[in-house]
Amino acid sequence: MKKLELEPDLANCELAQHPESLAIVTTTSYENWHIGDLNTTNTDQTRGHLALSTIQRAVRLGHQVVVVDGSPQDSEFYHAIRKIDGITVVSEDAEHRGMDPSRQYGFELASQLEGVKAILWTEPEKEDLIRPECLWPAVLAILRDQYDLVIPARDDAGFATYPDYQVAYEKRANGFFNRILKIITKPKGFLEFITRKLRKGDIPSLDAWFGPRVFKPEHLSYFSGKYEFAGMPKEESVDTESDPPAVPAMHMHVKTNKYNSATFIPILKLAHDGKRIGSITVPYRHPAIQTKNETDNPEMKFKRHDQLMNIITASIHYARYLLNKNSRITPLDN
Repeated sequence: MKKLELEPDLANCELAQHPESLAIVTTTSYENWHIGDLNTTNTDQTRGHLALSTIQRAVRLGHQVVVVDGSPQDSEFYHAIRKIDGITVVSEDAEHRGMDPSRQYGFELASQLEGVKAILWTEPEKEDLIRPECLWPAVLAILRDQYDLVIPARDDAGFATYPDYQVAYEKRANGFFNRILKIITKPKGFLEFITRKLRKGDIPSLDAWFGPRVFKPEHLSYFSGKYEFAGMPKEESVDTESDPPAVPAMHMHVKTNKYNSATFIPILKLAHDGKRIGSITVPYRHPAIQTKNETDNPEMKFKRHDQLMNIITASIHYARYLLNKNSRITPLDN
């Protein structure tokens, strides 16, 4: 591996000495990716190109990589990713099909790798994250036992590299999510308030919509849960007096196996259990080709709206479950 030119504090750190202590987990599925010139109007072509770059960067840094791939066997991406040496690639099977099940499968596999002391989840397109100056500070906070979970955060310059509508949605969503966190972690009495202050256990505002999470393998169970959401038929009328209120427009978006089970509910559960959650700002810059692909893209605008409605609604109900209030979410096996 080529020697990295790093600042002294990173050049001599634990990750520089033992890069294999970090396992990077991601999932891929690009049926319409093709070898050849990049076409930024093709979402699969754009994202598949970035995913391959992200994985290759991780390999060059010496980190362990687990990829759960849902690309069809007759697709070009299926074969391209399996040509990358030094990574673990498994196909998405019936048991682990879907966004959260495939991520959870990746976490399980990563936790079993020899020497792994920290697990990173990241979307495969975030290639700029995979450089020491951006990634390692967040991972080192886990390796040095400062936190049980770290949520990397973007700075203002990072947000400026995204489409404007995405920034608006994600900042709004972060605000909602952080308010939910504050409700479930509100100290219950003076003794708990003092205890939290002594151990510096207050949770900072999180950039949860950025995506990446770094956690300890021993906390795998928090990221492995399965949940059921009791939705409502579309014709059901709104009952504002019910507890919780019946709001079909919100409830119809909820899919507990899409975003929630693997990456958002775990934050709430860890926070409720008093685990240490940290926010570390990183100098991430969004890929220009992805920003170009998603600007003025109606499909992606709907996706951002659906994400907000899905995750925030599910988070409200899971918070109610944690607080022993009526909730439409039920844990199935945890």
